Amino acid sequence: MDKTEIKNNATYVFCESISGKENADTILHTSFNKDKLIFKFCCKEKFFCPRHKEYNAPLFDGDIVELMLTLGDMRKYLEIEVNQHNAQYCVLIDNETGRNFDKITKLSVPVIESEVKIDKEYWECVIIIKTEDLVKLGWQEDNCFANAHRQSYTVTDELLQYSLNSAYEPNFHIVKAFLKLNCA
Repeated sequence: MDKTEIKNNATYVFCESISGKENADTILHTSFNKDKLIFKFCCKEKFFCPRHKEYNAPLFDGDIVELMLTLGDMRKYLEIEVNQHNAQYCVLIDNETGRNFDKITKLSVPVIESEVKIDKEYWECVIIIKTEDLVKLGWQEDNCFANAHRQSYTVTDELLQYSLNSAYEPNFHIVKAFLKLNCA
């Protein structure tokens, strides 16, 4: 874990989740202002594998990009997933152990806007979150940590996992890998 924060108007190359080796197949661009947070994922893809089209379906069964934002406490966070069908998954996670989700609360309506564009070898996902919606969930700009991930399946159903900041294991819920979100 060599990164310490996620900065405004920055570009990041993801790494392989287990090895921590940089892999340019996933790039994240950030843009923050007082009204909204914007995360733009650019993903190279050889085999598209979105498995669901419904809101809060188990999108993690297929290709997704994922964002986790703490809500005033390192072990309470918003988890957002979007797939190539632009299906969304928005849940609140209680992670008392700091290693896994102990309780998941599905949000009845999404707290994000997302847009997906696809071409032959790439897909792009823009996630927009209004800060007023985050504040309603308990978000504190000066005490926010986050991480971003991507998972992709191959034609042979091999799972590939990438992270903005690796925990060096195949678990995206390791809160010690979360980075300070610097909205300035």
